[in-house]
Amino acid sequence: MKTGLTIGIVVIVALALVVCLAPLKTVAYTVMVDYEDTQTYYENVPYEVTENYTEYEPWDELPEPGSNNFPALGDLNQDILDAFEDVAKMSPKDYEVIEARSRYETAYVTLRNTDEVAATFTVSFSFEVTTLKYHYYYGYPYIESHRSQADKDIYLEPSEEGTVKASAKYYGEGSSMTWSYSVWPGIEFPDRPASSEGGLERVRREAAEWLAYFTELEYRAEHPQGQLVEKERTITKYRQVEKQRTVVKQRQETRYKKVTLLDYLLHY
Repeated sequence: MKTGLTIGIVVIVALALVVCLAPLKTVAYTVMVDYEDTQTYYENVPYEVTENYTEYEPWDELPEPGSNNFPALGDLNQDILDAFEDVAKMSPKDYEVIEARSRYETAYVTLRNTDEVAATFTVSFSFEVTTLKYHYYYGYPYIESHRSQADKDIYLEPSEEGTVKASAKYYGEGSSMTWSYSVWPGIEFPDRPASSEGGLERVRREAAEWLAYFTELEYRAEHPQGQLVEKERTITKYRQVEKQRTVVKQRQETRYKKVTLLDYLLHY
C-alpha cells in the first residue's frame, strides 16, 4: 500500500517536472542587429584659380631728357632754352583722328580739333616702299626698299575737321607701301632760326621732350602712391563635393523562442 503511494507521488512529480521544464510556450523578444547602409556627405575640395588684381608699385626712375643723347639742362644752348621757355607755357591741344587711310603711294589723315581754341596740328608721316625687282643680267628677284618722311601742318578752328596728305617717294609699278603717322598735338613752336647745334627741328624736339618730362614729374607728384599695375595671382578656393560612404548601423529585430512553462510563469 505504501509502495503504491510512493510510486504515485513519483509519477506526479515527474509529470510536473516535464510540464515545467520542457519548452512548451512560444514567446517574442527583440535583439539589436548590425547592418550596412550608404551615407551621403559633403567634403570641401580645394582648387586653384587665377585672378586679376591691381596694386601700386613705386615709380621707376625717370631719366631726364638729355641724359643719354642730349646735353644736360644747364648745358643747353640758348635756342633750346628759349624754345623750352615758350613751350612750357603752352599745353597740347585736344584732337580726334577721324580717319587714316591710304591709296597707292598717298596717305590721308583727317583730324578734328576738339579743343576750345584754334591750333595748328602737325602730322608726321613715315613711309616704307618695297618693290620686287629682277637683276638686269641674271634675272633673279630681289626686294628694293626705300624710306621717306614728310611733315604736314593743318590749322583748325574749334570743332573744325581737316585732312592732310603726303606721298611716299620711289613708288612705282609693282611697289607696296607701309606707313605710319604721329600728331604734334597743336603745340605752337616759336619760329626761330636754325641753331648751330642741329637746326630748328632739334630745338623743337628737345624742348618738347623737356616739356613732357616736367609734365610727367607733375603727374607723379599728384600720385605719390605709385603707378597702378595690373597683375595676376593664383588663389585656392573650395567647393563642396557630394560623396558616399558605407557605415554600420543597428536596428531592432523581433525573434521568437520556446520557453518552459516555469520560465514563462516566472518572467513573462
